[in-house]
Amino acid sequence: MKRINILSFSARKTGNCFSLANYIINKSLNAKAEYISISDLDIHECSSCSYECMNGECIYNDDAYSYFESTKEVEKIIWLVPMYCGNPSSLYFKLNERSQDFWMRNESYYDEFLNKLFMIGIGNMDEENPFKQIFEQLFSCSTVPSHILILETQKYGLNSIRDCLLDNKTVKKQVKKFLSL
Repeated sequence: MKRINILSFSARKTGNCFSLANYIINKSLNAKAEYISISDLDIHECSSCSYECMNGECIYNDDAYSYFESTKEVEKIIWLVPMYCGNPSSLYFKLNERSQDFWMRNESYYDEFLNKLFMIGIGNMDEENPFKQIFEQLFSCSTVPSHILILETQKYGLNSIRDCLLDNKTVKKQVKKFLSL
């Protein structure tokens, strides 16, 4: 059976990322989908070190390395990333920063990882907002095409953080098509 890994970068337990993850799980009939909230993982920020990750192994033994290791066992990786104040959540940057240790030792896996990675950004944008560009940076060292969908909440008539993105049928169609569900 096909396996899907869904990682939410939201600090909220029940919000648009959680609702979107449940929608994806329910539409993934021929797959086993695993939902992970990054706020439940123990990930230490990069600090108070001497760049040991660049010469061997990170000094922090947390969930960052094991998360990336677990992605080797799945066929699709879906990252749900909310946007706050014009940027991805700080949890996105925290995992990205801590991924250095993993990629220093697993460089040959990077293109395969990117090929499986589907990123969905959720939030409001204006024309000068670099939200999508931040995601595209992950793909800049590779020839793998990026899989990025930005769901602009205001475009769908949502103005409050309490509004549910999935109440809009167009959003459901876009997500279904983007993920080939």
